[in-house]
Amino acid sequence: MSKKLDPPLAPCNGRTLEVLILCRVSDPAPGKQDEKSLDDQEAERHEWLTDNTELPLNITVIAGSGSGEYLDREESARALGELETAKYDLILTEDLGRILRRVRAYLFCEAAGAQAAL
Repeated sequence: MSKKLDPPLAPCNGRTLEVLILCRVSDPAPGKQDEKSLDDQEAERHEWLTDNTELPLNITVIAGSGSGEYLDREESARALGELETAKYDLILTEDLGRILRRVRAYLFCEAAGAQAAL
């Protein structure tokens, strides 16, 4: 039995739900990290979408790996750039703290909220 959200997801364009999925692991080498692989993270987000909506989906995935010590990773810049397009109805990630650190994560959420209010 699938779980449906209340209220349900609704696309801004009235047709297709625009979704941004963000995935990251620090070190994907075998035996280095016990977090789920990038493919596993993406698959779980797809499963969540399948369980929670029957809408047509247009999904953009940003996935990467690398040391958490670097705050200026390419994936972080891409996520911010995608957010600025204001085209997404929904952003999904397992853990935003893996993508953006400290105040940058907060500012990302603030910007997403501001886009939603438009």
